[in-house]
Amino acid sequence: MQSERPPDEAAPEGDVMARFVALYPKPDDVEAFDEYYRTTHLPIAKSWPGMTAYTVTRFSATPRGTEAPYYLMAVAEWQTDEEMAAALRSDAGVASARDAKMMASQFGVTPTMMLGDVF
Repeated sequence: MQSERPPDEAAPEGDVMARFVALYPKPDDVEAFDEYYRTTHLPIAKSWPGMTAYTVTRFSATPRGTEAPYYLMAVAEWQTDEEMAAALRSDAGVASARDAKMMASQFGVTPTMMLGDVF
């Protein structure tokens, strides 16, 4: 569920969402990576329990027209940090971490992963 508040308005007290972000560098074999991500990794990641939203963005360029520093961004959201932590420790969370490690080996892409709160 995406927030409907204006971008310049802070989240109301108690309305904090937890966010997981994975940023992937551009792989050598873009087509093979995209196919694998869509058919294998994405279904695993989308099975994390309790998510309120999951989006994937494939970057094309920066606003200046240069190559983006990352190729792909996956963002998952939960209502609380505790729900996010439980999801990342779940069977699906462990399976996606294992698969991400395999992707790093197979496609040469080690994602930068971050956790944060939406405000």
